Amino acid sequence: MPEFNSILSSLEARLPEVFARAAIKDLTGGIFAPGSMANMDSQGCGPAGRFLLAGKSCYRKPEFLVWLKAKLEVENAEPANPVRRGRKAKETGALP
Repeated sequence: MPEFNSILSSLEARLPEVFARAAIKDLTGGIFAPGSMANMDSQGCGPAGRFLLAGKSCYRKPEFLVWLKAKLEVENAEPANPVRRGRKAKETGALP
């Protein structure tokens, strides 16, 4: 996971200690949008420790980076049993 470590290191250097959800798009280079973060927060799968400051949802850098690292690991994990699709799958009998 070396490429992810460089991403995390870069973000760690660039992020302020506390930042508003509204600034997430600029701070992450467009990877996350404020609306997507709001949806994840409402579903209980956003970064821990979200709080309100001056009526704005905010995150702390350490909790955000822990959440991001876990998200990178989950989204980039190899599936246990990948599903084959397309012509090759039909030829091998993986699909009816």
